Amino acid sequence: MKAFLFKSIIKITSKLSLSQSRSVARFFGKLAWRFSAKNKRNTLRNINECFPELPEQQKQQLAKDTIDSTLMNLFELGLLWDKKTDAND
Repeated sequence: MKAFLFKSIIKITSKLSLSQSRSVARFFGKLAWRFSAKNKRNTLRNINECFPELPEQQKQQLAKDTIDSTLMNLFELGLLWDKKTDAND
C-alpha cells in the first residue's frame, strides 16, 4: 500500500509546477499535523530532545514546519523523477 501511495504521489506531482507542488504539500502537512498523532508525537519528541531550551510555542511551530518541509521534499521528487536530461534523450 505504501509503495502504491508513493508511486501515485510521484505521478501526480510530476504534473504540477514547483509552487503548486509546495502548496499541495503544505495542505497535506496541515492534515498530517491534525490527524497523524504518531508523526506529530515523534516530531515533537525529537525537537524536545534537540532543543529543550525553546519555548513550547516555538517547538510546536518548528514541528509543524518540519512536517511541511518533509512533505514538500516528497512532493518535489515528482518533478525530479519525471525530468528528462540530455543523456536520457
